[in-house]
Amino acid sequence: MLGPTTHTEDRPVVAGEAPAATSPYDVVDPVVVRRILEAMCSRRAMLTVHPRGSRESFVTQLLHVDAGGVVLDCASRQEHDDLLLTAPSVRLEGRDGDVPVVFVLATPSRGTYQRHPAVAAPLPAVLQRVQRRGHFRVHVPRSRPTHCWLPPEAGGERARVRVVDLSCGGLSLAADFDVGSWPLRQVRGPCELRIPGEEALLVQLQAVRTFREYGHVAPILACRFVGLAGTAEQAVQRYVNALQRDPLHRR
Repeated sequence: MLGPTTHTEDRPVVAGEAPAATSPYDVVDPVVVRRILEAMCSRRAMLTVHPRGSRESFVTQLLHVDAGGVVLDCASRQEHDDLLLTAPSVRLEGRDGDVPVVFVLATPSRGTYQRHPAVAAPLPAVLQRVQRRGHFRVHVPRSRPTHCWLPPEAGGERARVRVVDLSCGGLSLAADFDVGSWPLRQVRGPCELRIPGEEALLVQLQAVRTFREYGHVAPILACRFVGLAGTAEQAVQRYVNALQRDPLHRR
């Protein structure tokens, strides 16, 4: 199908090279990666596509998987097809049964599948199966907003982002910024988490996955805390407990 290289985030990985897992959710064995994608393909899995460098996202279908790579259906709109074929990389999200799956592909190329136009790319070097949370999560109501200030990128300014939900394990952010600029598994920090009634907390965040939720125009970026200090964890837990106790603020 395509050449002998695959990509994880922005770094090319030579086919046959085993990249190191950087998260407990990472699957790096190419045989297992292929089996997971084949199982998803057999269930006619739909995938949400997030081209790097764009705020656009759209849905496609996984049509075929083999040792040479994956085949995706073309997007329903030409402008989405153009994004898919020109972005430096694309993040795709789907489900393996009840488990969310996330992976990144190098820029796909045009192809055909069963005599119909399609899009092809090498197998991903890394695939994430995001297991269920080990911490209780609460939705953060707009009436008691919590924000997180992300560190500036090169030459930029800090970004103020609304927190959608929160637990002692991590948080989700209303991603009204270019989520493609934050590769999965990359850790950013220090980020400044501002919880009502608490001192500003300096935290390290690792991007886990993006998803869409009813009522939110922008995609949502789920992150986990890395090395959360005990005092910061206590502050988060106090806020979570306060929201749990107040029925007016339950979702």
